[in-house]
Amino acid sequence: MFLFQGYQEYFTKLVPRDTPIILAHNDGQECNILAKLADNSMLLLIDFEYSGWQCMAYDLANYLNVMVLDNSYPCGSGVALFLDNEPRDHEIKALLTRYLRNYYD
Repeated sequence: MFLFQGYQEYFTKLVPRDTPIILAHNDGQECNILAKLADNSMLLLIDFEYSGWQCMAYDLANYLNVMVLDNSYPCGSGVALFLDNEPRDHEIKALLTRYLRNYYD
């Protein structure tokens, strides 16, 4: 069974081949990232049930995506979308700049 004719080739082309593959958390929602109140420069990741091998930037992309979701919303499907939480272009640029500087400087 397949999604559509040529799906494997299609999805293979979407993955950059020059990006390192790392062990990623794969669940970067806010409740899985803990920080000390006194010193929020020290982070602790919890809940590794979805961890697996991914392209290096996957966790960052996942985090940016889940910023607009509430996975514990008490009504309807239990998930709510809050577009006001969507990061602004300057916030994404600052986050990506710091991220890339950490790996490529």
